Amino acid sequence: IWTYGDGETDTIYAPDSTAVHKYMQTGIYAVNLHIVDINGCESQYSDTIERNACIVAEYVHSDTVCQNNAISFTDMSYCNQPIERWEWNWDDGSAPDIYDTIQGTIWHTFTQPGTFNVTLTVSTTMALQTVSDAVTYSVTVLPGPLAGFMGGSLCLGLENEFADTTHANGSIELFYSWDFGDTAMAEDTSTLRSPDWLYNSPGIYNPQLVVSNERGCTDTATLQVQVY
Repeated sequence: IWTYGDGETDTIYAPDSTAVHKYMQTGIYAVNLHIVDINGCESQYSDTIERNACIVAEYVHSDTVCQNNAISFTDMSYCNQPIERWEWNWDDGSAPDIYDTIQGTIWHTFTQPGTFNVTLTVSTTMALQTVSDAVTYSVTVLPGPLAGFMGGSLCLGLENEFADTTHANGSIELFYSWDFGDTAMAEDTSTLRSPDWLYNSPGIYNPQLVVSNERGCTDTATLQVQVY
């Protein structure tokens, strides 16, 4: 009489003597073998068995999770043999990321704020069968500003008036960092909300605005302007 420690038992009659049992969960189990002979004499023996998962999915992600910012997800999965397939499901309507060569860390950008249940599924082949495991963690994406600005093309000698059109998107406080793309000037930056800038040479420029909020979430906007 085999008692496996997981609520299951088997009674086997001579001449058979060997039992086969599959544990459905990992853990340490107390196994008992109770033997009774034809004369009713009995003996028992107990021992413990530890069952480890042959494949385990695991990952860690960035602590700061902001909308429209790339977030790192580091694979920590392990297996008794090489993993053959990874699949990331982001729960945000985007296509899953699937690959068959270990990547270590991958990146994903959530374009909307909210809570998303990110699932990593890993699988491999053992004894001609596919075995897999999955893990899901909730990722809270904080709303970030949606950066934008206006500034048109103009003639040489006129100041370009850049007008901030950023949507706060729930942010309480916004901070501005401008780079006007004027390589002829050593200091072509500003922290004003809607600054002016005078380009001293004709050409095409690509000014950039980075907007951040009190949570540290950022967004970037660029625009091409021409000075005639």
